[in-house]
This record gives sequence, C-alpha cells and structure tokens, in this order.
Amino acid sequence: MLYISLQWCKQALFTTCAIYVFTCNFSFNLARADPLPEESDHTFAFDVINGLSDKNKHLSSKYLYDDEGSRLFTQVMASENYYLARCEREILINQSDDIASYINTESLNIIELGAGDGTKTVHLLDSLQNRKINHLRYSPIDISGEAIRLLRQTLEGKLVDTDLYPIEGDYLEALPKALTPDYQHNLLLFLGGNIGNFTIEEAKNFLRSIRAYLKDGDHLLLGFDLKKDINIMQMAYSGEEEGVYSHFHKNLLQRINRELGGNFDSKYFKRHPFYNPLTSAVEMYLISTKKQNVYLKKFDINVGLDEYEGIRLTCSKKSSFQDLQNLAKECGFQIIKNFTDSKNYFVDSLWRVNKTTQ
Repeated sequence: MLYISLQWCKQALFTTCAIYVFTCNFSFNLARADPLPEESDHTFAFDVINGLSDKNKHLSSKYLYDDEGSRLFTQVMASENYYLARCEREILINQSDDIASYINTESLNIIELGAGDGTKTVHLLDSLQNRKINHLRYSPIDISGEAIRLLRQTLEGKLVDTDLYPIEGDYLEALPKALTPDYQHNLLLFLGGNIGNFTIEEAKNFLRSIRAYLKDGDHLLLGFDLKKDINIMQMAYSGEEEGVYSHFHKNLLQRINRELGGNFDSKYFKRHPFYNPLTSAVEMYLISTKKQNVYLKKFDINVGLDEYEGIRLTCSKKSSFQDLQNLAKECGFQIIKNFTDSKNYFVDSLWRVNKTTQ
C-alpha cells in the first residue's frame, strides 16, 4: 500500500477533474480507496483532510455536533463552570416577554440556527404565542438528527398555536428551506454565543449572507458571550480532563475513525483551552502527546503529528458592546435592544433588517 504526503493530497483536492492517476514521478491506483473528495462537495471528508493538511492543523467546530457530540454537549452545558447556557437561559426566562414585544407582525416564521434541544428557546416561543400573532411557525435547524429528536420531545404539547417545521442540515444550506413567502416577517435566532466561533471576517460574511435572505423589517436575535475576567472565561472550557468536556472534544476523533476509517487513539491527545488576548477568544486544542501517524483508510492517507503538536477545534470569541455595534452596522443591521443576564456575562442582542436605508 502506497502512502502519499498530506500536503500533496491537499493540492489534489482543488482539482476539478475526477481522476484516478496522477503524475508526480510515479503513478498509483485509488481503486482500493474512495476518490479524494473535491472542494465543491463541502463534505465532512473534504474539510477534515483540508484541515489536517494545513500547516496549523484545525478541524471545524461544527463537526463536533454529530448525534453523540450533541448528547455530550447537553451535559457540558449543565456543568457548573459553563456559564454561557445558564446566563442565556436566565435572559430568556426573565425577558422573553420584553423581546417578543418588539416583534409586531401579523404572521411570523421563527427560524433557529443550531437549535439544539430547544430547552431555552421554548420560553421565547411561549411569549410569542401569547402575543396572539395570527400565524406562527417554528423552523429549528440543526446538523444533528439526535438534537432534532430531543427538540421534538422538549416541545411536545407546548407549541399549541405554532407549526413545527424542523430541518436537519448545515446553517446556510438549510436556511432557504426554512424561508417561505407565506409569512409577513421572519425572526432568525442564532443563540448560545455560536457567532463567536467565527473569525471577524467569517462572522461578517455569515451575517451578510443571512441578511441577503431576510426581508426589510425582519429581526435577528444573536447571542454573544461578553468579555469578562479571563479566569471565568477559560474555566468555562476547562473541566476535568477525563470528564464530559474531554469526551465531547475527543468524540470528533472517534467520528473521523467511524466515517473515514481513521485510527486516532484518544488517549494520546490532551485538551488545552486558553484565552488568547490578541484575538479575544478562548481557543481549544487537542495536543498530541507523542509523535504519531494517523491513517485514514477511506482515502489511503497518512496524517503525521509531532509530539506536542496541536489541532485547533474551537475559537470562541468574546465581545464588547462596541464590538456588537460595529458588527451590526457593517453588516446592515440596526440594534434594537441588548438583553443581558444579571451578571452582564452574556447578551442576546435583537437586531432589525432595514434595507430601505442601504
């Protein structure tokens, strides 16, 4: 069996032709392995190979949330140090009526990106139902089918006056499926501080893409984790090494093993979260504790890792209120009101699309 360098494979990924023989002072047959995924596929396989072939290895955080990852993350959110979920739940329990009071429309399509199990959102949905809007629909979008199943359980019997239309899929790929001209306005939810997983430029591109889908007068409710004491922020991502935090992040290695025929051994990786003041983000790495090679059988590829080399999994940016103001303005939104928890750790910020001034 012939092994090829991962960097060479990365270059091959960007070809547009479906080929099985490459000329590089030698040739080989991929008949015993699946063809290399192309960039246009935007598949898990392509993103994994692309990320692991980079000089600074990385894996997209969205792939943490398969069915098992979603189950484990539910346990992470319940942990003592993970204040983000607790603070946002406080906001939605105590201020959903206030949030709903700004949504004035005859019919409303509520779309939630990364909905999870719906335990927080149900409070806002209840407040919107109480406003007696004539026609309500809730379209939760999640990459995990297990999360959608749990959400159905959470909301069973609670959405008396709201149609439920769940969609399993990636955010921007599934968003057009959730939109319909049957409703006067849309309310798009992106909660949990998930916007912080993007770089600044990625966040701008993401929000501009969302705005292009929305209508004048539509609203967006965004969750942001606010800057605070560094120890508090870093502890939210720490936890015991052999606890649920570790299982959650290392589950991505197991997913690669399952879906790509990898042979990652989790015991040779250690989690390393730290706050980077240059990016205002808590970054999460899996550190290789020894020099090792990992084989991806599906594509006949070896991944080399040096001792103490890291794979970045997440980059959770923390924001100031001025950051929110700048981001909204640059992306074509108007901030209506910021709703914070009692400690000012977290904010759900209500934005409105105003295309008439653009």
